[in-house]
Amino acid sequence: MVTCTSKRSGKYWRLAYRLEGKQKTLALGVYPAITLAQARRGHDDARALLAQGIDPSQNKQRLKEDKAVAALNTVEAMYRAYLANKQPGWSTTHYDREARSLEKDLYPFLGQRVIGEVEPTEWLKACERVRDRDAVESAHRLLTTASGVWQYAIARGCATRDIAQDIKKALKPRQRGISQPSPIQASWANCLMRLIVSRTPAISATAPAKLKRMQCSTRHQPRS
Repeated sequence: MVTCTSKRSGKYWRLAYRLEGKQKTLALGVYPAITLAQARRGHDDARALLAQGIDPSQNKQRLKEDKAVAALNTVEAMYRAYLANKQPGWSTTHYDREARSLEKDLYPFLGQRVIGEVEPTEWLKACERVRDRDAVESAHRLLTTASGVWQYAIARGCATRDIAQDIKKALKPRQRGISQPSPIQASWANCLMRLIVSRTPAISATAPAKLKRMQCSTRHQPRS
């Protein structure tokens, strides 16, 4: 039976029940924040647990503890712990860059998720959101940091696998450097060599042949 009891601090909804021969009481909330209809729903939920042999008071305490543990295992909480652990070995510039990136690109979207429950597809979307604003390098840095954080979480029993490894091939690759000089680069190199030769008399007599060979070599390099 649900009753509303009065105390100096206010009125409370309570449910009296018996389990294993013992009389117990379950607090259902404070009136008027909890309405009569809400208190009755709490009563029905508690009776359903009792029908399964579960103590509703103990179940309420367990859920409260689980919620507290989950708050410590969110993506944001784990990242902050990881950054604090790494900070002594990082430069101030590197630490600040990582922290700003997470504040902007991660916490608003996945920060409150329990880290062990985040799926690879969710993480890929977070990285693609960064990539789509033409910040491919930033997206890959976010992914690299994620791998370290997930390994940190695995070591503490908060995750079972490094999901960054699951998506690294799905993210657009970084831009690679030019392997062969462009025509403009080759032209600048030739001009620089001519300037050096003209201002260094000691090598002026021997340089033309070498310069000619370099020009021919540069001219015949395959274009990328």
